[in-house]
Amino acid sequence: MQAATKAEIKHQLYAVAYREGKSSLQFKIPTKVDLDGIAKTEAYLQEKLNALYLDNILPIETIPEGQDFDEQIRLFCPNFKDMFNPR
Repeated sequence: MQAATKAEIKHQLYAVAYREGKSSLQFKIPTKVDLDGIAKTEAYLQEKLNALYLDNILPIETIPEGQDFDEQIRLFCPNFKDMFNPR
């Protein structure tokens, strides 16, 4: 719980979901190409982050108490922007 209050909890890519043709959803372990793609996405997002905030595309407001949010959500995500990851 201390990690949550210090905002040290991060996300991790555990599997990649894909379809081949009209087949059912399949999963695979991420490859270097998948992980490199995420790194590029994170770098691109960092470049564009201020514009996303200024254009109000990514909300930065604090989640108010008393709303229909569980207290655990508030610990992990004190601001609405914290509910999003670079994917």
